[in-house]
Amino acid sequence: MKKGFVSLVFHSHLPYCRQAGVWPFGEEWVFEAMAETYVPLLALLCRLREEKVGVKVALGFTPVLLEQLQDPYMQTRFLEYLEARMEAARQDVVRFAAAEPKLAALAEGYLGFYGQVARDYGDLQRDLVGVLRRLQEEGVIELLAGAATHAYLPLLEVESSLQAQLAVGQEAYRHYFHTSPRGIWLPECGYRPGLERYLEALGIKYFLVDGHAIRGGYVDAVYHAPGPTKSTRVASKGRTTLQGYYVGQSQVAVLGRDQLTGLQVWSEDWGYPTDGAYREFHKRDQTSGFHYWRITSPLVDLEGKDIYDPDSAALRVKEQAEHFVQSIKDRFTGGVPAGSIILAPYDLELFGHWWREGISWLEGVFRGLAAAEEVQMTTPGEYLAAHPPTEAINLPECSWGQGGRHYIWMNPATEWMWPQVHEAARRLEKAAARGWSSPLARRVLAQAGREVLLMQSSDWPFLISTQKAEDYASRRFLEHLSRLERLLDGLEGQDESDSFLAFLAEVEERDKVFSFLDPKIFAAAAALSSGIGGA
Repeated sequence: MKKGFVSLVFHSHLPYCRQAGVWPFGEEWVFEAMAETYVPLLALLCRLREEKVGVKVALGFTPVLLEQLQDPYMQTRFLEYLEARMEAARQDVVRFAAAEPKLAALAEGYLGFYGQVARDYGDLQRDLVGVLRRLQEEGVIELLAGAATHAYLPLLEVESSLQAQLAVGQEAYRHYFHTSPRGIWLPECGYRPGLERYLEALGIKYFLVDGHAIRGGYVDAVYHAPGPTKSTRVASKGRTTLQGYYVGQSQVAVLGRDQLTGLQVWSEDWGYPTDGAYREFHKRDQTSGFHYWRITSPLVDLEGKDIYDPDSAALRVKEQAEHFVQSIKDRFTGGVPAGSIILAPYDLELFGHWWREGISWLEGVFRGLAAAEEVQMTTPGEYLAAHPPTEAINLPECSWGQGGRHYIWMNPATEWMWPQVHEAARRLEKAAARGWSSPLARRVLAQAGREVLLMQSSDWPFLISTQKAEDYASRRFLEHLSRLERLLDGLEGQDESDSFLAFLAEVEERDKVFSFLDPKIFAAAAALSSGIGGA
């Protein structure tokens, strides 16, 4: 007899990289994730569906990522990327054949892996978004909506801009999946009080937060690195992440991340991906870029890493998948109230890309949970439909970032960006409200809207704060700002010169997102946000 429910939720996002660099920053971010995570996962879900395993999970792909997955240019470039990876593997096989037989065998493994990805991509007809749509229609997955370009919503001062991010995201969902979303993955699980009113106005039924928000804003130091942030608290007596709640005065529900299942995977100290048998992500071959080493031990520097052993890693995958499944079953037989839900959300790119063995681990978990008598796999939307909240709560400002709030996006290294974000949004709002009638004006205004949305991507401050690609992120942010300013200058000056028209065409091709975008949405968003803000 089923005692409870478990919902695995996977969130996937990458910034807009089309024609914006290749290596080490740019398009290859998308191609790596496609090859190592998206294609293998969707091929796995399709195989499990055919086997009638009974898997049910939730997935969220941000609208800006969906745009890239469906872009013909990116699809062609991905095939070129796969061929380049296979050729690099062939060369490594030859290079290592005489003196390094273990490395040669691993290179053969990479050749086989990328060949399989190419075959799977062909079987999926290069249409990852169409596969997602069909899997949802068949009840295997539930797809969550997202904000247009994954903007960090709690810090967007201009209300029309916040509303536009959500409204464009919802329109993208309808465009690609031919239905309306029930739930949304808020960027970085970022929330500020009142956000639920925007969601409710768009028909969104639920969103997810980190567990500390349900507990009233008290961040567990083990779970989050402490960040210098002004942390707020709200009353939280009796709250649990094992059930849903309505938020404030709305009929929008919230579910919180379960702490234990999060730690089992995410913990830098003892999460599954830190096992010494697994592939070391941070050490690459200087010629081909392939990873030929294992983690070995956190006490061993990169120079001392041992050669990777796929058989040992496969054994650990099996053991740890079984451990994860058993730990969930034990909780439902050991005191967790019947009918409760364990919500386990993760970044999808962890599985396969960062954690090479992650897709195999997921297969073991999927099969184990689907066969478990004690627990039923579900999605947030299905669970809340069957178990509607009976209590309303207030949430503090929160995220699942460092310190549990906004520090990773707003700190001394990034504070220069936000006044420009707000000023750009205000200028676009004023331009949109003028009601331009000519086809050229609407075209310019639509592209200006795209530039604002791309400029607002949370990736730019994130990459600066984490020092992973500071110069690239700053450049991308300023490029979108510069394009926006020239577009609006031309619009306001009624510039129809050949040079301006050539610039417009160039930018439309480079920042080719949201073809369905109606520039009126920014003016309409301003009107709607005024009504909500006054509520």
